Amino acid sequence: VYVKAYGLANVELSVPPTRDTVFEIGSISKQFVAAAAMLMVEEGALDLDESIHNYLPEIPGEWYGVTMRQLLTHTSGIPDYEEIASYDIYRFRMTAPEIIKIAQSRPMDFPPGTGWYYSNTGYYLASMILERIEGKPLGDILKARIFDPLGMTQTRFADPEAIIPNRAAGYWVNKNGDLINRPPTETSSTLGAGGLLSSVVDFAIWDDALNKTDLLSEASKSAMWTSVV
Repeated sequence: VYVKAYGLANVELSVPPTRDTVFEIGSISKQFVAAAAMLMVEEGALDLDESIHNYLPEIPGEWYGVTMRQLLTHTSGIPDYEEIASYDIYRFRMTAPEIIKIAQSRPMDFPPGTGWYYSNTGYYLASMILERIEGKPLGDILKARIFDPLGMTQTRFADPEAIIPNRAAGYWVNKNGDLINRPPTETSSTLGAGGLLSSVVDFAIWDDALNKTDLLSEASKSAMWTSVV
């Protein structure tokens, strides 16, 4: 009904944003991993309450017994690798074994299912499970299952090396309060924990889809919206 852009898409060049400007959406990426997981549940390809060891046999022994549902609801007890390595880790190319090693450097926060603590590791592992089930990269999974069917043409992973039309430059504020440039996020260091780009128009499409059942069933949406104690 109404779309208007504000601010700057690039501060150094004084480039204003438009309705088609794409931004890194950070942890909002997680909801797309959850949605893709529920689509696989609907097809019988994924069991939310099965041990993730059955999908990722290489995980540390102390993580055995954690379920996909616990990964998605931050009740797994698996430590957050971002909290351990700092936000800077998203600037570097990382492998899955490296991410797992960082998270394993700290003991479990609590036994699986007995507490709640925000964990990017949980969504990194959930992304890996979706990739194992489908046998292809998460970006391809989300494109085929969600973005293409809904017509979300401006949503994709934030590859630092790719030429991505209408991408806003990234910034952060340093300890002195200065606005400084921030490198784009490396897909390999985030997967679905926080690596997507999107636009306000695509988000309107996504919001509309969540209010219907063309993509996700009412049962799946109910499971996603159920509060966790």
